[in-house]
Amino acid sequence: MAGTLAGGTAIVTRAGSATGRAIALAFARDGCSNLAIGDQDSTSLEETVSLLRKQYNTLNLLHSEVNFNNEASISRFIQSIVGKFGRIDFAASLATHEPPATGAHEVEEREFDLAFENNQKSIFFCSKAILGHMVKQEPLEGQTTRGSIVNVASIASTAALPGMHVYSATMGGVYGLSKTDAYDYATDRIRVNVVSPLMFSQPSLSALLDEHPFGRYTLPEDVANAVAFLVGPRADFISGITLPVDGGYHLKTGGPPR
Repeated sequence: MAGTLAGGTAIVTRAGSATGRAIALAFARDGCSNLAIGDQDSTSLEETVSLLRKQYNTLNLLHSEVNFNNEASISRFIQSIVGKFGRIDFAASLATHEPPATGAHEVEEREFDLAFENNQKSIFFCSKAILGHMVKQEPLEGQTTRGSIVNVASIASTAALPGMHVYSATMGGVYGLSKTDAYDYATDRIRVNVVSPLMFSQPSLSALLDEHPFGRYTLPEDVANAVAFLVGPRADFISGITLPVDGGYHLKTGGPPR
């Protein structure tokens, strides 16, 4: 039985990360014919490549070391995908940099710049390059849209968290960009959504788990399943939303704006 992404070409950025790897495996599981993955960390990327080849030996795979903080590097990667596979149908772009929790008055400029480049700037130029190709293609056979993008951000994109000023600022930018892209490209039949997990490595935020009804953070597989659903045809009339994947924790913070 064909998967929901059958015949399509998918892309995952930062695929060497635990979440990026899980998304790549979910896309392959759901039947995409062609998969392009990239990461700046070549060692982690190779681990993802090895898993994909072991589990999905008929998958057409393109992998590349990519600096996702640099527009030229992103553009070369996207162009190589279109050159090899002819199109991009499903895209997952990840914002993965988590700066240390600190007071706003203690933030250093270099830390702000690093977070901005890895999160907001990275997502912006990935979206720019991907959208530039999606608008030129017709929908994949059996699909109703020209393409679908899911940007993976954080609950911090819409919620206030202690000490996470820089993180919230950059993730909020991803949220705002995604809404605007969803609105502007709806007439081109391109969908854009956000997945917002609850994932932190900060010891200072460990108290969040004590308040959580499930008693755990979001797992990479939780994110992957949400992303795979949102890019696929079962979500073909969903665009412009931020989907919290946090076991309901957002209810404590008021949730994403409507």
